[in-house]
Amino acid sequence: MVGNSAYSSLQRWGVMAMAIVSSVSTVASSTIINVAIPDIMGALGISPVDAQWLSAGFLAAMTASMVLVDYASKAYGQRQVMVVALAAFVVSSTVGAITSDATTLIVMRLVQGAAAGIVQPLCMIAIFQVYPPERRGTAMGIFGVGVVMAPALGPYLGGVMVEAWNWRSVFIVTIPMGAIGMALSLPFMPAGSYKGERPSFDWPAFALLVAFLVLGLTAFADGPELGWDDTSITARFGLCVLFAFLFVAREVYASEPLVDVRVFLSPAFTGASLVGVALGAGLFGSTYLLPLFVQTVQGLTPMQAGAIILPAGLSMIFLTPLTGRLADRINPGIQVCFGLVLFTVSFFLMSMADVRTSAVTLALWIMISRIGMGFIFPAINAGGVRALPPDLLAQGAASMNFVRQLSGAFGVNIIAVVLADRTQAFNAQIISSLDPTSDVSARYIEQLSSMTIPLNLSEAESYGVGVAHLGEAINTQAAVMAYSVAWNGFAVAFSLSLIGGLMMYFGGKSPRATVAA
Repeated sequence: MVGNSAYSSLQRWGVMAMAIVSSVSTVASSTIINVAIPDIMGALGISPVDAQWLSAGFLAAMTASMVLVDYASKAYGQRQVMVVALAAFVVSSTVGAITSDATTLIVMRLVQGAAAGIVQPLCMIAIFQVYPPERRGTAMGIFGVGVVMAPALGPYLGGVMVEAWNWRSVFIVTIPMGAIGMALSLPFMPAGSYKGERPSFDWPAFALLVAFLVLGLTAFADGPELGWDDTSITARFGLCVLFAFLFVAREVYASEPLVDVRVFLSPAFTGASLVGVALGAGLFGSTYLLPLFVQTVQGLTPMQAGAIILPAGLSMIFLTPLTGRLADRINPGIQVCFGLVLFTVSFFLMSMADVRTSAVTLALWIMISRIGMGFIFPAINAGGVRALPPDLLAQGAASMNFVRQLSGAFGVNIIAVVLADRTQAFNAQIISSLDPTSDVSARYIEQLSSMTIPLNLSEAESYGVGVAHLGEAINTQAAVMAYSVAWNGFAVAFSLSLIGGLMMYFGGKSPRATVAA
């Protein structure tokens, strides 16, 4: 029985502690690496397009493994699956910390992501099992503190460790938390043993999902290099769409689907899922974009990059418990719409950032989005799942995480491509509009050349220094313009996702109605 009153207070708090520690370890690993990507690229000789797999690959594997949760829980029991997933996470983190091979590192990130994709839905399912309906919003608010703490503290902690030691430390720090999560799972995680016959697993549907992810992500990654009109790229996109259609069609008619599409018959849940798409892309995309921007454009250190995100994360930690309690009292659609507006405003402001934008200003702008997330997170989880019948609880929790992580995987992948493509395009545009023989260009190069007089360089060498500096200035301006395009894209996406918030408002059940039912 969901929310059974037979669960003691000790059991509930034990489940909460297990869920927070386990989620923190897996969520932190998804964001903590972002500030270390420039160092990893230099240490292992990875290109920017390949480096994005350290983030997008993790999210893609996380997305694929989430559909295994319902089957694995019924076939082997929730507790056993949780322990195995955390063990795989600890092992892959250990290997990632000691390897010097780029391919091995990316594979370990895939294993980490697969483990995280199982751990996070199981944590939500356990909380919904032990807490009654009228307390789930509050419980999700408390759980949300741990979930938002990881992306909040992850980049800063990662920056400190990268500067104090090296990039390997971002793998090491998640190992103890994963081990503690395993220890807490044994006594507190509900066994969740399935009393019926062991369900069969829909391998064809899973193969279609994996093929969809691999083809879609690799097509976006290879498109800039091969050209978007290349035969292999267009073929991959075509097959990607085909496999997505076949996957949905199979799940509609499957007797034991990986993703039960009945959950999307609820307008409130569908609306929450639409918001989750924007939230996943915006959260993971922004935690990927901002550290790269301040390090590659503004020249900040990894620790400084993490420090800019830290205040925003701390605001979420204090806010989420309050908004969780609020979700138990008002229509969650109100909270979601308010949070989406804050996200839209934040990303619009971020689109105006340039080389001279101060760290304090950037911290304030990104904080607006994280305050918005503090309102959204408990509301979409409690409000979306609240509209479902008890027998679809596990599917609802897994599906909610699935759509969020799917959009996060494609969001990071697409953003990396957009940045590379727009930077190159803007660079060419600036150069084509700049007359090297004009008085402005000549004066700029002359001023830079005169600054090299104390170095006793020849006239040709001084001129070369001026030309090189002009080239760097052009590259920087092109990058700033490309980042502006990316931030504006996020702003548009969040404004459109207000449709999902309205669906939650008009199609959801009030907290009192849920308790009465």
